[in-house]
Amino acid sequence: MNLHEEKPPMPGESEPEAENPNSPAAQKISPAESFPNWESGGNEQAAATEVTPYPPAKTYPADLQISWSWPHLILFVVFGFGSLVIIQGVLAVVYAPRQRLNTKQLEEYLGSLRSAAC
Repeated sequence: MNLHEEKPPMPGESEPEAENPNSPAAQKISPAESFPNWESGGNEQAAATEVTPYPPAKTYPADLQISWSWPHLILFVVFGFGSLVIIQGVLAVVYAPRQRLNTKQLEEYLGSLRSAAC
């Protein structure tokens, strides 16, 4: 039974002789017989092998064929984080109330901003 069949063998079942590495049939072959003798009969022609071509590589436009490296990634992450912090900070300063407000006044102020934005 090979590994790709649906039903694995039950613990009580025995394996076929050819697939069992400990069977006497598998132990009859000596290690010297398992390898071909390359020194004798060297005048014979080798068998032709069939060569399959590789699938064509994907080609991208010239403007997309650039090399990226770790410094590019680090710079991108720093730029993204910096942009996030700067934009959020500017929006917080622009929309922050100019004087100290209690909870009810702050809620009314933010509600008026939301209705003005729509």
